[in-house]
Amino acid sequence: MKRGFISRVAVIAATAAVGLWLAAGPAGAVTPAQCEKEGGGEVDVVLDPGTNYTAVCTCKGGFYTGQEVFGPHIYHIGDTPMPITCAGLEIPA
Repeated sequence: MKRGFISRVAVIAATAAVGLWLAAGPAGAVTPAQCEKEGGGEVDVVLDPGTNYTAVCTCKGGFYTGQEVFGPHIYHIGDTPMPITCAGLEIPA
């Protein structure tokens, strides 16, 4: 009886751990501030050729590596700051 209870608890804990990993894993999304300040990474930007104010953004390095980045961001081209909107991995058509 005790062994059955322990195995059920182990299955529930494993299911919860997998659920948390999927929610916070590469499929998750962060803001530019979370990527740079909290996660210790940097925002990798690929500008949309149709408009220079929207970009495909991912977090590079740090805790949030590989996660999509959404929201407003100041992108620097040389010494010139440029406000952009990060659209994660998808640019709207």
